[in-house]
Amino acid sequence: MENKENYSPKEIAEYTKIIWNLRNEWYKLGNSDKSFGVFKNHAIELHRIIREYHTKIPENIRNEIGLNTSKIEKICEKIIFSGINQIVTNDFSI
Repeated sequence: MENKENYSPKEIAEYTKIIWNLRNEWYKLGNSDKSFGVFKNHAIELHRIIREYHTKIPENIRNEIGLNTSKIEKICEKIIFSGINQIVTNDFSI
């Protein structure tokens, strides 16, 4: 099993920054029908970035650095694929 020392600090920092910045922006959008279009686009982008980094950094490393994104990935998929327009704020407590 790999460990985080196999990955450059830059690679891990880049992943951390992208995920946290997008997540924080997502929280600011709120939970309204008006923001749903933006919300869905944000979910699509966040999902794409999460999937991209899953190919670069294994799950055990993501867990070790405190960035297990499986819950937020599921929420993104729910928004993208079901067309749901009301997301319970509690869903975002990662």
